Amino acid sequence: MKRNGHFWQKFRFNDRFSAQELKYLIETNSLPSFTIVYFPDMDKIVHKNGPMDIKGIRKVDQQLQNILGCYDSWEDALKDNYWIIMGDNGQAPIDSDRNKALIDLRESLRSYQIKKLKDGVKDRDEVVLAMNERMAFIYTLNPERAPLLDIAKTLQKDDRVDVIAWMEKESVHVLSGVRPGRLIFQPNGPLVDEYEQSWDLAGDVGVLNLTVKNNKIFYDEYPDALARLYSSLTSHRGNYLVASAKPGFEFIGEGSPTHVG
Repeated sequence: MKRNGHFWQKFRFNDRFSAQELKYLIETNSLPSFTIVYFPDMDKIVHKNGPMDIKGIRKVDQQLQNILGCYDSWEDALKDNYWIIMGDNGQAPIDSDRNKALIDLRESLRSYQIKKLKDGVKDRDEVVLAMNERMAFIYTLNPERAPLLDIAKTLQKDDRVDVIAWMEKESVHVLSGVRPGRLIFQPNGPLVDEYEQSWDLAGDVGVLNLTVKNNKIFYDEYPDALARLYSSLTSHRGNYLVASAKPGFEFIGEGSPTHVG
């Protein structure tokens, strides 16, 4: 077998190294029962050139062809294995006007004492910001001085903030800076969605652009929105809300990377 010649390129963090390692496992009949392979190059290309640049997709496609070429035929590749291909996230172009594009949550929530990264959590801190560019987790450390509902209503005043959601007891509450009203929902109700999941809905379904007809829930621009929000808000312990930025905008806080333009 050839040695992997792409070891030193970005310290193995490149598509060709990933493909070569998988090919080695296939050709030596060493493929484990479950294998996950990451192709990192496209993320860099999209961040640099924007989501309309499809060069990264073409390059990944070439690596997939390279891998499938290990088999006598692609039919054999499909017969011998289950293949799952997925992207890590969607991409959206960010506005070129910095003042417009960046939603500074430190400014939006300036009435609260926000934890500083370098200091760790202090007794006086009320809010912790955890940003991932187009979405954010916002934690309250003091629900009396900084209740989630008040934080949500503050965010709702900004029409660049799309979905805002938090838990109250067993129910998810959803507001939006884009659409009026409030939606409240929880699982195991009389309505069934396109994925055969059942829900109990109350309030304004238009907040998530849902349609309800004959006890069926239909999604539009937010596929599987109910399950995605519910799983996010039950993923770990704590008092927090989740928020997403409207396409074209991104959240920033202390030390956040930005992608203006």
